[in-house]
Amino acid sequence: MNSIKKDLPQQFRDKPRIEVLVQAFDEEIAELEKAIKSLTTERMISSAIGKQLDMIGSIVNLSRTDAMALSGVEATDEIYRTLLRYKIIANTNRCTISELYDACKLLYGAQVISYHESRASPAAFQLSVGAEISAQTISLLNSKGLKIKPAGVRCNMSYYSMDFFGFKDLNEYALGFGAGKFAQDIN
Repeated sequence: MNSIKKDLPQQFRDKPRIEVLVQAFDEEIAELEKAIKSLTTERMISSAIGKQLDMIGSIVNLSRTDAMALSGVEATDEIYRTLLRYKIIANTNRCTISELYDACKLLYGAQVISYHESRASPAAFQLSVGAEISAQTISLLNSKGLKIKPAGVRCNMSYYSMDFFGFKDLNEYALGFGAGKFAQDIN
């Protein structure tokens, strides 16, 4: 109610009848403001759940059923949200290197990404992704359809866990004795 009183023109302030009128509508206005705020926050891809997420999926043209077929796992809200973001990136990017990096960060939670092209292998590039490997990440990594790349170009991807053994002076992300694990295949 204080914000409503503050917004009143000077000629209506400190008038008892106006204050009663403002108090009469105060609760309804607060409820209306709450409903308007929920419309904006609950329909954002980062905070939507359940049916709101399904509505975003209908806009992006990716249903939960399609998401399950694409990823090979049950499309919980978190996985579905990630796949919706993937679909948005796939539909709107031009496959620049920075967009490929953004996609890897989004899909895999990549902390380290390296990109390499070789003259010996035209129309192909190597992308190495270092990420905290979770069950969700492994299921997404094993999904064949989740690569963002230019048409007609081969993308060779490799992945490694961020808890690897190494020496800090050679690699800033390496963990030393007793903390790091020796390399292993995660595919």
